Amino acid sequence: MKEAAVGLVTGSDTAPEWLAAATALLGRDPETLVIDTDRALELIGWLSRSVFSHAKTDRSHHDKAGLLDQIQAAQALINTASAIQHVRVAQYAATTETLALHLGGDLGPDADADSDGAGPREHAHDLGHVCEFTDVDLAPVMCWGPMQATRRIEEAVDAVTKTPRLLDEMGAGRLDATRVAQVTWELAEAPDDTCAQVEDLLLDRGLTGWTSRQARNRARTLVRRCDPPAAKAARAKRTKEEIGVFTRPGPENGLSEWTAILRSGQALPAFQAVDELARQLHQDSITGKTLGECRADALCDLILGHADVQTIVNVLVPIKSEPINGEPEPTSDTRTASGDEPTSPVEQVLFDLLADYNWDAALRDLIIDLDQHPGNGSSTTGEFVPGESSPPDDEHHPPDPPDRPPPLREHRPLCLPDVEVPGIGVIPAEAVQEMIRTLGVTLTRALVDWHTGTILETGAATYRPTAAIRRHVMLRDQHCRFPGCDRPAKFCDVDHVTPWPQGPTKPTNLQCLCRHHHRAKHETRWQVTMTPDGTSTWTSPTGREYTTHPGTLEVTADLHVTTGIADDRAES
Repeated sequence: MKEAAVGLVTGSDTAPEWLAAATALLGRDPETLVIDTDRALELIGWLSRSVFSHAKTDRSHHDKAGLLDQIQAAQALINTASAIQHVRVAQYAATTETLALHLGGDLGPDADADSDGAGPREHAHDLGHVCEFTDVDLAPVMCWGPMQATRRIEEAVDAVTKTPRLLDEMGAGRLDATRVAQVTWELAEAPDDTCAQVEDLLLDRGLTGWTSRQARNRARTLVRRCDPPAAKAARAKRTKEEIGVFTRPGPENGLSEWTAILRSGQALPAFQAVDELARQLHQDSITGKTLGECRADALCDLILGHADVQTIVNVLVPIKSEPINGEPEPTSDTRTASGDEPTSPVEQVLFDLLADYNWDAALRDLIIDLDQHPGNGSSTTGEFVPGESSPPDDEHHPPDPPDRPPPLREHRPLCLPDVEVPGIGVIPAEAVQEMIRTLGVTLTRALVDWHTGTILETGAATYRPTAAIRRHVMLRDQHCRFPGCDRPAKFCDVDHVTPWPQGPTKPTNLQCLCRHHHRAKHETRWQVTMTPDGTSTWTSPTGREYTTHPGTLEVTADLHVTTGIADDRAES
């Protein structure tokens, strides 16, 4: 089909001939004149890719005027494609699926003649209706995050329902999706008659020739003139959605960026308080700090002076679990959920290690003392390797007293690495050490397989995971495990992959899911399986498969440290 398309298009001299030939390839029904849209999109996509391939090599055939014409033509093509996508997204959002199980009787006039009444059935609502889990289905297909998927669905539905004439301009290639979104944003709370009035005025005044900023400002002015209550409601809605404090990693390691959008009545006195304290700090400083640095210090002082902050440092202790004396490596099944004594040598070491309360104090002393040793914050103490004997009892290695932690052997320098906190950025190792020294810090540790980075697990015989299991799963996953979702694990539920009691309450059967995707897993036809290493495979209702992996735990040193806040949220 593709080869025939090239011959028909390039072998014709007049537009009507090649247009008729191309139309014939679209599978137009002679009775309804409806084209096969799947076939049409396939043909358009192939032609677009062919043009792209030629565009990279035929520059010498076009002058600047010709290049400008093609840039404009490409934008028109993008606009039309965006309009097609808007329509399909709105239609998809308005289509709901139900699992109907009829146990006999009339299935209704819409049922297929050969249908047995079981299985999913679709119902098309009026455009404007949005199924609750539309974003769940669309986000993985389009590689959108949850917030992006929600925004794109809203933009599509608003364009189809609030501004149909602007959508037609998009379809004709004269208007882009950005300008339409700016207008529909201003019409968020406007009734249908106001939307139609503003739409007509915008088109009459030349919307297709404006920038997106001009489109937004003039749409806002028209809404305020045509419907003051709607403008007021839209402003209140925008204000509520915009206000907040947001953080993200800064431009350099060790820096974080804050963005605060406040009501002006709060922002003015808040900044005055920060500025007044900052200028006093700057005047008294003998360290040469800039006024900007002093403002940052003042902000932190004012916030932390009115808050009780606890930091949890999770120390990941790598364990080389090679077989010992021919014994097989322990698996999660060898450790009983009832707390029975372990049986294998390696398991005995891990059991003793976890049970020894002195490890908390030992880890704290070790981390705090790291900068006292040579080698850029490294000590000469190596990692503990299970199954290896203690150093000989001589004058250089006196025997450990019974209340000391398990013996450590010299292997490689032990260093505290930098810590990366999702959404915040990288905290240098020396800053972590200072936090441990000066703040209220809780130290926890988890045993990690040296080779795979997988946290060695424990299990529970009940539906609800223990605090240790929840902590391990959250540390392993780091975020929601649904495809494309990056909501931090501390805001997620801990969900059984295979429902309990068919599936055990063990990390190999638990994953972090945000509440929205947790509900989607249980209320839609999405399916998920998980391998022992924590890799999840999701299957959508349409049969598409997606793979998600646990958060990366790079075990490159003897100790790996992460920071976070404990969160005992509800489980599934």
